[in-house]
Amino acid sequence: MVYSRNALDHSYDALEAIRQCLLVAKPNAPVILEHAVNEAERQSYHGLHQWNFCQENNQFILWNAKERINVNEAFKNFAAIKIEFYVEEWINVSLRKIS
Repeated sequence: MVYSRNALDHSYDALEAIRQCLLVAKPNAPVILEHAVNEAERQSYHGLHQWNFCQENNQFILWNAKERINVNEAFKNFAAIKIEFYVEEWINVSLRKIS
């Protein structure tokens, strides 16, 4: 299992960080991400807050002022992605590497 809580929004490349989490996880082992929703936007991209995590139409979305990434699409042949929990201020996503 790989677990990250409210940390990957501080990374330079959140998508690559998630990819690395999936690479180190054994097949079918969960990668659990728990992050504040749209934290970078709320913090005006101040300090380490670089990425926003949210869901749109049950798709896991990473975005910032420069780009928007549908993680489900980016990893469609690499991982099964499920939004386990989503409220206005919090998102919990489970990813499992496809073996």
